[in-house]
Amino acid sequence: MPDTYNELGCERFHQLDENDAVAVISTNGVFKQAKLYSRGDYLFAGASGGFVQLYREGRTSRPKLRWDGIEVLNRVIEPDRLGRLRLK
Repeated sequence: MPDTYNELGCERFHQLDENDAVAVISTNGVFKQAKLYSRGDYLFAGASGGFVQLYREGRTSRPKLRWDGIEVLNRVIEPDRLGRLRLK
């Protein structure tokens, strides 16, 4: 049996440094600060015990959840051609 998920071809989520990365997300008008994660180059926020992918213009992979602000120090964030946010 493989020792890591990477041996199975699955990329893991990696939490970005809490001092350098944060997102503000909202659902139904309630805002909260969320930890940021990467999976490959793509950017995710922790939400409801899981992860939501972040897209340009405040959109996420969860239709009723939006992001209001993202801060990642010393990294550039760019959308890919589908609007998914990536770390450069």
